[in-house]
Amino acid sequence: MAKSVVSNVDARIDAYCEAFKALEEAFYKDRLLNMELTVARVLGAVRRLEIKADLSDILYSKGSALDDEDKACLEGTRVDILDIATNWAVSEPSSEDRRTVLLLVGTAGTGKSAIAHSMAQRFKKLGRLGSSFGFVRNVQERGVRYLFPTIARNMADFDEDIRQALWEAVGNDTALRTTHSLKQQFENFLQKPFEGITISGPILIVIDALDECGDSMAGQQLASLLATHSQKLPSNFRLFVTSRPEHHIISQFEHMDHIRIEHMESILSTSTSRDINLFIQSRLMTGMQTLDGIEIKHCSKLAITSQGLFQWASVACKQIANPPPGHTPLERYTEMVQSGSDVVKDQLLDYLYREVLRPLFADDDKGMDRFRAVLGVVLAAFEPLTMMAVKGLHASLNPNEGYEAKDVLKHLGSLLSGATEMDVPIRPLHTSFRDFLTDLGRSKDFFVDITPLHQGLLLASLNSMNNELAFNICRLDSSYVMNKDIVDLSDRIQKYIPHHLPYFCRFWAHHSDATLTTGMKTFPYHRFRELLKIFADKKILFWLEALSILGGVSPAAPALATAARVLKSDRSPTLKDTLLDCIVDIQKFVDVFAQPMSQSAPHIYISAVPFAPRGSWISEQYLPRLPRTLRICNPPKDWPVAQGLIQHSAQIEDIAISTDGAHIAGVCRSIVISILVWDTRTGLVKYGPFETGGNVEYIAFSADGAQIAYVLAENGTIGIWEIESGSIRTIGRSGFAPGSIFGLMFSPDGKRLIANSSDGAIYSWDISTRGATGTIAHQATLTPVSCDISFSSGRTLVACGHTERIIKTCQWDAVSLQLSGKPLCIEEEFHISAVGISPDGRYVAASSNNTIHLWGLPEATPIGIPVSLPSRNHVESARIIAFSHDGNQFASTGYSGVVDVWEITPTGPILKVSFSGHTGLVEGIVYSPDGRHIFSSSVDQTIRKWDAHSINTTDPVFAQSTSSVINAHSSHDGTLIASLFDDLAVRVWNGTTIKTIGAPLTLLTEDEYGEAESEIVGTAMSQDGTCIMAFAQGTVWLLDLKSNKRGLQRFEPGRYSFRLHDWRSGGTFSPDGSRVYIAFGDRIHSIIADTVKETRNLSVWKEFPVIQFYGPPVISPDGTRLAILSQDTSVTDGRLLVEKYHGDGGAAGALVWDVSVSDESKLGTCVYPIASCSETAYAPPQLEEDTTLQNVIVPGTPNTKQKGDPVNMVTMTEDGWMLNPDSRCLFWAPVELRERLCLYRLKMNVTAGQEFIQFDLSQFTHGLRWSDCYSEV
Repeated sequence: MAKSVVSNVDARIDAYCEAFKALEEAFYKDRLLNMELTVARVLGAVRRLEIKADLSDILYSKGSALDDEDKACLEGTRVDILDIATNWAVSEPSSEDRRTVLLLVGTAGTGKSAIAHSMAQRFKKLGRLGSSFGFVRNVQERGVRYLFPTIARNMADFDEDIRQALWEAVGNDTALRTTHSLKQQFENFLQKPFEGITISGPILIVIDALDECGDSMAGQQLASLLATHSQKLPSNFRLFVTSRPEHHIISQFEHMDHIRIEHMESILSTSTSRDINLFIQSRLMTGMQTLDGIEIKHCSKLAITSQGLFQWASVACKQIANPPPGHTPLERYTEMVQSGSDVVKDQLLDYLYREVLRPLFADDDKGMDRFRAVLGVVLAAFEPLTMMAVKGLHASLNPNEGYEAKDVLKHLGSLLSGATEMDVPIRPLHTSFRDFLTDLGRSKDFFVDITPLHQGLLLASLNSMNNELAFNICRLDSSYVMNKDIVDLSDRIQKYIPHHLPYFCRFWAHHSDATLTTGMKTFPYHRFRELLKIFADKKILFWLEALSILGGVSPAAPALATAARVLKSDRSPTLKDTLLDCIVDIQKFVDVFAQPMSQSAPHIYISAVPFAPRGSWISEQYLPRLPRTLRICNPPKDWPVAQGLIQHSAQIEDIAISTDGAHIAGVCRSIVISILVWDTRTGLVKYGPFETGGNVEYIAFSADGAQIAYVLAENGTIGIWEIESGSIRTIGRSGFAPGSIFGLMFSPDGKRLIANSSDGAIYSWDISTRGATGTIAHQATLTPVSCDISFSSGRTLVACGHTERIIKTCQWDAVSLQLSGKPLCIEEEFHISAVGISPDGRYVAASSNNTIHLWGLPEATPIGIPVSLPSRNHVESARIIAFSHDGNQFASTGYSGVVDVWEITPTGPILKVSFSGHTGLVEGIVYSPDGRHIFSSSVDQTIRKWDAHSINTTDPVFAQSTSSVINAHSSHDGTLIASLFDDLAVRVWNGTTIKTIGAPLTLLTEDEYGEAESEIVGTAMSQDGTCIMAFAQGTVWLLDLKSNKRGLQRFEPGRYSFRLHDWRSGGTFSPDGSRVYIAFGDRIHSIIADTVKETRNLSVWKEFPVIQFYGPPVISPDGTRLAILSQDTSVTDGRLLVEKYHGDGGAAGALVWDVSVSDESKLGTCVYPIASCSETAYAPPQLEEDTTLQNVIVPGTPNTKQKGDPVNMVTMTEDGWMLNPDSRCLFWAPVELRERLCLYRLKMNVTAGQEFIQFDLSQFTHGLRWSDCYSEV
């Protein structure tokens, strides 16, 4: 019995244990499952955050949604059109009717926007609204570039799958997420993400006021893109668009099978009248406000008077509901009706505007003056201004007035948007109001003459900038941070820059230009000069800083050009216009430094001004105000002829420049051939790349700069790229043999595209309509090798082609395409390699038999005699000839990469200047429209910008020898230049006349060079120019240039020496020329110049067993201190940029020896720590100028930053930024100086006749201390 009981207990215990075990397993499994679910949820949340963060780069227009219920149609109104639009949106498109786009067209005031708001809000309630967007003219965030990005982000919020698809399309490509190309935006934000998405039911996208997206070209481009690309969206997507009946927009939508167009005028007038009646009743007879005397009959009368214009009804209701002081609503009603009675519809709004303004200002002369003054500012401004900005501009124009702009604007809320708000741009509610005010015949007493206001705003702009611009105006923290990376830059602008000042900075020159071109008889030259001189002398850098912060310094170049034009137009007698010289110098400053100044405002002060030539006005005026910035010890003396460099990853062939000179387009040839557009002032990419799908031969800009035409070599296909929208049009298909098109150009009116072909034909296409039609303007009897075409005026087209020995020119009437006179033929004795015709049709130039020929048209009169091309060590024939726009000069290039510029004189062409810089064949040459610059493109992957009016800089050095230059040096006083060539000969030139002195001298023989078993890795010249030295591993050669005495000395390698690269060895002369110091491996060798014998070793090497030198050594001006860089890791800290040596032994970053003592125990024992070039660097003591020696260590291999390796301390980017080891921007170097910064590259730019750039960075403040650089003198 007991046993049985115990057994039962055991069984129960076992059962309980099993149950607990099962429960335990279930618990842990459930916990694990919950944990997995929690982890999955967390990972999902993190993933969503990642996607959201990536997509936040995409532009978004806040406030663009059509969600304001007050702006929608009144309930029960516009039923007909809303039903039409709704039925269209929800119906399934049949195979015969796939109209997925509905365009609603109506004139101003007909209620299109109200219908768009109603459609958006109706479909949002149904859960079928994908996005809505309303354009607002002249508001950047409500402009064309924000449309597709905003729609994409709204669609991402609409559906999770769309968000994921959008992220997969652009999430890993920052360039795509931030592109401004409309075509790329549409394809990557909308088309591609929706390709794999299936959503049942209709999705509506609403776009309101398409006509306000920008100027006419922007509207046409966007309309074209919407019309052609909307078919690529899923079939259940619906696009509802409203627009005024602008031809350039409507024409893009016509004759499209998938587009339905509805006109507001087609709606029954009875329906419109009823809707307006209901609208008026809602405004005057409902709500909490009771208007005495206003009844239903009054509302009906107002509706009839409106003649179907909702805008008239809206303004009238506002006037009746809020009558002027002393008026009752009924009295105001009577006035509204009387003003509109018996008035034709086209004039109805004019009568309304006069009736609104009359009680406010008409009976008060002072009130009228103030009205004109304030409205003049609003209308004369080149962009919409907020109340705060208008207030500032008005106060600048009228500083002593006892009223503010808001005192006038607050009464005009029925006519102006933003008139009662402080931070909303003010603009007429309808363009008809602006037209009314600026037309004397329509506005009568309320006429606002904006012509004199341009003059006032010009002077007010200069005065305001002179008073309010300041150094570091936005309190920028660090020079290491580029403008685009300053997170709170917009907040700083709002906080520190007065509201009106950005407008003045960007548009002061626009008002100057408007003052000259609007018929002003008396320009205020004297006052303009006074203010401009103050601006140039004190504020020019601050202005460039403000422009940089506000988006870039691109506006500076045209503004300065306008100022120069105004000064030149001043006929007052002056012996020398020094102010004009200042402006011209500032223009050159902007040309050279536009890139870094646009990218970083601080670098205007710490990069641009220090690198300006010492003789320039900008340097003399502003460098003394920058005591704590870098100093160039051997700066350039003049502005460079190369004033800009555009770099790309592929060779750049044909180029074209826009008519305003702001953009340059180039054909980039790599694996995928594409077209890119750069900003000519900053060198930064503006548009593209545009992939053409073929081998592009020629490109051309349209007159308005909005289109680029191109021709493909394979089949002669000609297309047009709409730059803003990214859309393309094919003009001619497969009508030409491969490579048969020689050139393209647009007619000045933009309606025709002209091409010339190898069959001797000139083709013309009418491109003013979508379906381009082509005709043959001329068919020649000869087959040209090449041809050049140009419009000599708005009505004349000229062409010039050539065969092997015949040049032919023709002229046509540009409108009728009828040949003007007989073609003209010119026969040459030798083979013709290139031909060009001036744009004005006055000259033809050709290259033949290594000469340049010039003829005058129309008689083909030879001008002077043929001029020989410069000899450059081989046969040189011109391949390309390009004329300036004024026809006064032309440029040519052959096979050397050099661009020659020729000035046309009565006695023939004269070589004015030769530009050397390209390292490959030049493929394209164009002049800027103003003739100031020449742009050349090359297979070396660059476009170079040259000063077209620079002096002759042809290089006589290369003309004297067929050998390559190893190195070149100048004597201390600049009177002698000597160079060592790879034929081992030394040639000497007079440094002033650049003429050869004597015959070549021998520094070393071939046998001696062969025994050295090394290339020459270092050369030097004594300061007095009497002796030159060359060094190879283990051997030094010296040559006395006066006596032609030479000698050599060989060295035994030290214990720690090894084979070294060229930048680790070298030598230097003592100041008196008596000794040469050579760095070789781990040794310093001292050579007596006269005997070429070595003295004792300078260093006690027991203390430095692992040192390796980085040469050459340098010596102080007094000859007492010798210094050199070392690889010793106990000395360097990886941040060395510059070393500064002082006679008292002070040094930063080098081994320094006192070579004035004879005690060997004191030699080689001074090792100094290296000061960091970071923002926390200590301020070194002030040193005397006469005992200071500077040198520079610059870029090594960017990928190898070994500690203690001075060559790898800093690196230089391809676009000229010098980076510290933390990849922070220290400074920017101009194009022409970059080669002279690299010590490890021995071959120098011999045309410069200078040695490497030397810096004094002892006072250089940067990073967090950058603002210490400036001090007002």
